[in-house]
Amino acid sequence: MSPLTPLSSSLSTPPDAALATVLTLLHCYALRDNLDSQNPRLAQAILCQLEHLSEHPDITDPLRRTCEQLYDVWLPLSRKSCRSREA
Repeated sequence: MSPLTPLSSSLSTPPDAALATVLTLLHCYALRDNLDSQNPRLAQAILCQLEHLSEHPDITDPLRRTCEQLYDVWLPLSRKSCRSREA
């Protein structure tokens, strides 16, 4: 499975694998220093992974809160990325 492919909504994926995926996605996104080159699909995949992690029954409360906070930060970034690609 490609690290860019969002996981299904199934919670069967171990949290460490999901965390590894979201860290890879964040790294790929950060490498794109020009806002015009940022990929809205990549931002959406980050959101999906953060949501998956925050809902996983096997993660600790600090990690859950961190994922929820990061999701709240990435949501407007994802929308901004989509708008910049449409322009």
